Amino acid sequence: MVRAEPQGNIELCSPCAADSAVAKAGNRTISGEFIWLSSQVANMPSTAIRNTQYDPATRTLSVWFVPSGHRYDYADVAPATYAAFRKAASKGRFFNEFIRDHYSYRRVA
Repeated sequence: MVRAEPQGNIELCSPCAADSAVAKAGNRTISGEFIWLSSQVANMPSTAIRNTQYDPATRTLSVWFVPSGHRYDYADVAPATYAAFRKAASKGRFFNEFIRDHYSYRRVA
């Protein structure tokens, strides 16, 4: 199961908001108003990231990379971080700034 972000633009309130699962949608602060959906896989329009999958039950973000095709799982990623990642104009830039080197990970495939 995965949580889908509420309607509207979602942006991080601050650099550490991603870790606290707090995001802003319009002029509201979102911290627990999510709707649970089935597992969510997102194809990414990115030259570096092929697609992603997020599991809110385990807070695991899976990322498949274009150059290698390898999948890496990132542990304990906040739902707001994943929502912001999906909405980011540059997926690679967001990944490098807010995910890489911020979460423990393991190569899966």
